Amino acid sequence: MVSKAKKAAADASISADPEQTLHSLARRVVMEFTDPVHAREALADSVRAMPELYDSLRARLEETAFASAIYSARHQILHKIKTGAPQNKSPRGLAAMASVARVIEEAMLDWTFPSGKVLKEMKGAELDPEIEREHQQVEGHRKNEEFFRAIRKRTDDDEIVRDKVTPAEARAMWRRISGK
Repeated sequence: MVSKAKKAAADASISADPEQTLHSLARRVVMEFTDPVHAREALADSVRAMPELYDSLRARLEETAFASAIYSARHQILHKIKTGAPQNKSPRGLAAMASVARVIEEAMLDWTFPSGKVLKEMKGAELDPEIEREHQQVEGHRKNEEFFRAIRKRTDDDEIVRDKVTPAEARAMWRRISGK
């Protein structure tokens, strides 16, 4: 696998846009590896074999990881606040949760979109593409859910999916669900 990754890296040239190079490498890798775990490993090997690309992506990868951790933590706290389920139900714990709730409430307009724009600084018209992106993600998740439910209907609790659904059947299910 490493040699294939290095070959893909050697074949790719770093374009002016590192993200474009990354996507180009990803397309090559997924053509070779159908298993997502192996594909991710091969892509990582390819990127590491290109130090300039790796360096240019490192800050963006770190920022994405940090943002994901922050959004996850905020989501968990907001969920607890909304459901009224503080972890520590002592008066001190409740006061702490109320304090956290105020901080999060004040930070709601600090939402940062993948585009890097901050909600409180945006014009109304700038929200339209962000709303559309969110809608597309919801639609994609809805289709994934429908696909997984269709497969689940074909499998018993202890059955393995590949023993019950062929790739051709899965492709036909997906085409029916996605309309493509």
